[in-house]
Amino acid sequence: MKHPLRKSALVLLAFFTIAVKAQRTAIYVDADALYKTGLDLFDKNQYASAQKNFIEYATLSKSSLLKADATYYSAACGIELFNKDSEWLMRQFIEKNPSSTKINNAYFYLGKSNYRKKKYQETLEFFEKVDTYKLDKEQLSEFRFKRGYSYLQKGEDTKAKADFFEIKDIDNKYAFPANYYYSHLSYKEKNYEIALLGFNRLVGNENFGSVVPYYITQIYFIQGKYEKVTKEAPKLLNDTANIQKEGEINRMIGESYFNLKDYAKALEFLKKTELASGLNPQGNYALGYCYYKSNDCSKAVQNFSKTTEAKDSLAQNAWYHMADCYIKMNEKFKAKNAFYSAYQISFDKKLTEDALFSFAKLSYELDFSPYNEAVKGFTKYLKEYPQSPRKEECYTILINVYSTTKNYSQAITSIESLENIDPILKVTYQKLIYYKGVEYFNNGDLDNAEKQFKKSQAQNSDLKWNSLCQYWLGEISYLRKDYTTAIKKKKKFQVLQGSVQLSEYDLSNYALGYAYFKRKDKEDYINANISFRKFLLSKNIYEESKITDANISDDDC
Repeated sequence: MKHPLRKSALVLLAFFTIAVKAQRTAIYVDADALYKTGLDLFDKNQYASAQKNFIEYATLSKSSLLKADATYYSAACGIELFNKDSEWLMRQFIEKNPSSTKINNAYFYLGKSNYRKKKYQETLEFFEKVDTYKLDKEQLSEFRFKRGYSYLQKGEDTKAKADFFEIKDIDNKYAFPANYYYSHLSYKEKNYEIALLGFNRLVGNENFGSVVPYYITQIYFIQGKYEKVTKEAPKLLNDTANIQKEGEINRMIGESYFNLKDYAKALEFLKKTELASGLNPQGNYALGYCYYKSNDCSKAVQNFSKTTEAKDSLAQNAWYHMADCYIKMNEKFKAKNAFYSAYQISFDKKLTEDALFSFAKLSYELDFSPYNEAVKGFTKYLKEYPQSPRKEECYTILINVYSTTKNYSQAITSIESLENIDPILKVTYQKLIYYKGVEYFNNGDLDNAEKQFKKSQAQNSDLKWNSLCQYWLGEISYLRKDYTTAIKKKKKFQVLQGSVQLSEYDLSNYALGYAYFKRKDKEDYINANISFRKFLLSKNIYEESKITDANISDDDC
């Protein structure tokens, strides 16, 4: 038989054991509830409360697996709450639990944390360790956007664009910003149609709706859709979001009207741009041209002159129109130099040709010397543009220059370079050959003089030059002491039509008398006497000729 006290002790012990077991079970049940509640709070973004649950659970749980998970969630909550030690805690988790299923998400969180701190290189380093196939749809969208933006900040545009592309067209909270940055990168790459498509999707968007119209307008401007620019761009001026871009917007509107040839409208907007922010070379040229079209040449020159440094097609056009302005302002010397500057740049071939011709023509009008710029200019023009329809005009001017400056050889060569010599020019040609003959004669080169006089006579375009050549051919025979031939040529001269009106006609009687006298025949003396008397009876008084040095009287006969 058992003692009653011992029996009571056993009963109490049993009860105590049961109570302890019940208490431990309650603790475990409460711990599981902490974990589950923590997860629920975490999913509801109530990170502060969730973190408390996970920390408490980690101290109570005997499950190493769940304890590790609680540590992960606690660190994740810290990152969401911007706790200073959150990254350290997450790194500790990774170090102590390398085989945890939460490792992938841990790297993802570290990437997010560094992204938030704008540490884009560290962001990329952590994101590189993330297996994207283990992320859910929402995480994947966030991952691609933040990695793409980090690439963008590091200047790796191709990689950034690839990430934005993956999420820009699917339903997620990063779709709109991804669309914006993808379009921006396309714009940067000059893929304007793709950029335009993306920007148009963002019109009216809460975050980007005020930004994209400016880009859209820029694309229209770049694409040359000037009517769209003049329609859409003025709306931007009414939006305070674009106040800092007002000058650029006015420039696009102004240059668009300029390209549409509405110069009055263009002038209105370009003047605003100049006052607000100044103009680039293209804008200065456009403004200058608008002033040019409105006949305000002084202001046109001011703006054109601001576009001449680059030595490009814009500068060439500016110089060319500046030259025209100077002509209208009666500043031909400046115009001449401006035309030459336009010629030297040589982008637009047609403009280059016209500028050289205009330079030469103005040089002709301003300067008249044997080796002046006009001669050089026209010679250069004929060499560079031998088939030009202006060729005849060039030769005509050169002939005039050479004739006036007594450069007969060059003048003759210029005429002989022409394909067709009209009757009026042929008279000039005959005259120039005659003067060349006289030049040879006065230099004592009788053979070449004779050739030129015969060549001039062969043109047979003007009776005067025919007669004069005949006169000097007689003089050449006399100087050669071929008096018989000299007499024949002088007599022929006297009967040529038009010779009587020439001053040389009276001289021919003197020269004829001298030729008769030199033959020393009795009959010739009689003829010489007659010729001398005709000379003395002439009404005109002449100075001694360069080419006749005889001084003979009637008594000598």
